[in-house]
Amino acid sequence: MKKEIPVSKANRLINDGPVLLVSLLYNHKPNIFTVAWNMPVSNQPLCVAIASGFKNYSTKGIKESCEFVINIPDQKLKEQVIGCGSASGRDIDKFQKFNLKALPSKTVHAPGIEECIGHLECIVSKSIDHIDHTIFIAKVVSAQVDEDKWDFQNNVWIPEKSLSLHHLGGKFFSVIQKIV
Repeated sequence: MKKEIPVSKANRLINDGPVLLVSLLYNHKPNIFTVAWNMPVSNQPLCVAIASGFKNYSTKGIKESCEFVINIPDQKLKEQVIGCGSASGRDIDKFQKFNLKALPSKTVHAPGIEECIGHLECIVSKSIDHIDHTIFIAKVVSAQVDEDKWDFQNNVWIPEKSLSLHHLGGKFFSVIQKIV
């Protein structure tokens, strides 16, 4: 079950630098792409940044819709992470192809991804074209987590339960399994 968390603490969903599945709605069709380059960029209001290649279909979609959902996958979704990063939403329905369920968002039109353990609903405040990527800076307007994977007292992931994926390069990933 998803549980709302304060947006003021939502940066903690991605502080550890997980690979993301970013979902959007473009031309009335949901789409997903994989993002390894992401970070929080301010606290009040909470803003995050993601980078996407100029040639990506999803880059054009975010530029036009000005919103997206950051979805945090766990290790069970490794094949979907690889697949969503290897195929174009221009050609296929990635939700259907990779057996993922669209999760209605609370504040944006873009759907989340039900199978992911956390979600940040984002509205683009600025985009920067740089060399071969667009950097989207977005305000987080809503955030949810799987309540059994989040320590609500300390506002951090429970690493033994969340097992978020961290991209090492190519098809190699790691997971964080304990706090030290």
